Amino acid sequence: MSRYSGGARRILLSLACLALAGACAPRPSYDPGGQCELNTECSARLVCRLGRCRVECREMRDCAVGLECVRDRDGLGACQLPEETSCALASECPDFLVCRFGRCTNACERDVDCPPGARCQPDDAGMLGCRDVADTECQLNSDCAAPYICTPDRRCREQCRTDRDCRDGTRCDTASAPTVCVVPAPANDAGTERDAGTAMDAGDDGGPDASTDAGEDGGTMAPIGPGPPSMGGGFGHTCAARAPDDLRCWGLNTEGQIGDGTTSPAPSPFRHALSGVTMASGGAAHTCAVSASGLACWGANEQGQLGIGAAGARRTSPASVGGLPSAPTDLALGANHTCAIASDRLFCWGDDRSGQLGGGAVSATPVPSPREVALPAAPVQVSAFGGHTCARVRDGRVYCWGENADGQVGSGTIGADIPTPTEVPEARGASHVAAGTTHTCAIVGADVLCWGNNNLGQLGDGTMGPSRGRPMPTMPLGAAALQIALGSTHSCARTAAQVFCWGDNFSGQTGSPTGGATGWRVLEPAAVSGLGATDEVVGGSNHSCARTGASVSCWGSNTDGQLGSAGADTHVPRAVSWP
Repeated sequence: MSRYSGGARRILLSLACLALAGACAPRPSYDPGGQCELNTECSARLVCRLGRCRVECREMRDCAVGLECVRDRDGLGACQLPEETSCALASECPDFLVCRFGRCTNACERDVDCPPGARCQPDDAGMLGCRDVADTECQLNSDCAAPYICTPDRRCREQCRTDRDCRDGTRCDTASAPTVCVVPAPANDAGTERDAGTAMDAGDDGGPDASTDAGEDGGTMAPIGPGPPSMGGGFGHTCAARAPDDLRCWGLNTEGQIGDGTTSPAPSPFRHALSGVTMASGGAAHTCAVSASGLACWGANEQGQLGIGAAGARRTSPASVGGLPSAPTDLALGANHTCAIASDRLFCWGDDRSGQLGGGAVSATPVPSPREVALPAAPVQVSAFGGHTCARVRDGRVYCWGENADGQVGSGTIGADIPTPTEVPEARGASHVAAGTTHTCAIVGADVLCWGNNNLGQLGDGTMGPSRGRPMPTMPLGAAALQIALGSTHSCARTAAQVFCWGDNFSGQTGSPTGGATGWRVLEPAAVSGLGATDEVVGGSNHSCARTGASVSCWGSNTDGQLGSAGADTHVPRAVSWP
């Protein structure tokens, strides 16, 4: 055993370097992600872990959003991109990652394609990949890579004037001096704060949503995706929360789904008295919203989809839902069932004739109160539209269950219903999942994957034909998808600059003026004319809507006034007329 401690040896080594007057190389400049074997090969405040210079961590909260705290065999933690491993060939990486910088990482074309906390950079061969270079500890501005500055909290961050100046997953903190981009507080700690650009939000983050902490065990966390819905589209009605105290619904009202106390048609948006609204969603003929008073639902209830303890008569005004441990953080309505995430647990209720409640068995008996769904990890997102349900869990895996006549569960089979949550392995690492009536799509890395019914080209791969039980990528959008929204037989995806739709266009719901080569069907993603950057997109049965700030535009079928304005069907987005 040496007579000197580790600290003494380092002091002697430093004195030896000084004595040799330059024989020892200086510490390298700030270079997170650089290859290393020893801590001394990394800049100050970085450590050598898994062969790279990284930010040291003890818990997930020590890392930038989009990075995870991973421990080596000695139990020492460092921040890295999810699934990051050493590689020499692309085949050594999971399907949704590529080999760049000698490691598996996300493919990208621009910074917006990367998780927050990473930048899109070329490797030695000029191939682009995501590399973690931001949100690192610092003492001086020179410790930070341009264009970052060292802020009072001793982190490297971007300067900004508004949220639009910030990359995905961050917001402009105008209360700081100087104003810089910061990671928003997690949803459970932030009250009603969300990531879309209305008065209830701090601004659109372009896609990645508030992250979900995986706890203090250094485990993985789900890729961040869009926030809970402020809009919902049903069979023939639409609802949108323009602000916390301005929830409005319009369109078909035969079951009281507008919530105005009647069953009369409602072509003009009806303003609800609910305050502090944080999310809203529509089913076939029912609607639910989360407000300061908790979760409330209204409309059809023959299958117990309102969650009020009994199935039967419809409700034409909001009725409180009990039995949840807390206010929901996400909400999804199917044709005749409802699901909500509360306290990191998933609950579903209503129609269970296809096993869409995830209880492990198909039942003709309605479930009129919230019942917990067993999942292998905490859910961060839930989606439903027809008779099936999908959930995205904390580590990015996707599970689906329920009606599967067209392979919409993604299990590889087509036919029998699947009442137990079943993983869709091709969708691992998903940042968003969306269910349509008989098809499903997910965002995985830079790709949109779809599966299920394809009779009208709603899977977006350029074909129209048999249903598919396994996910396949759509034709490229030309930019990273941030959110997807499905209708009965059409699909839409939102990027940072445009909205793309495909599938059934009989009523103009894809926003295409001609419907492509097949007339009224669009077989691959096509940009919706007249729309630029938007904060949210939603699909109804045969119509679509998009929100930008407090403005909402809709297109497609207007048979029941679901576009919120007078007139016939339209393929051109038309602004909703607010009374």
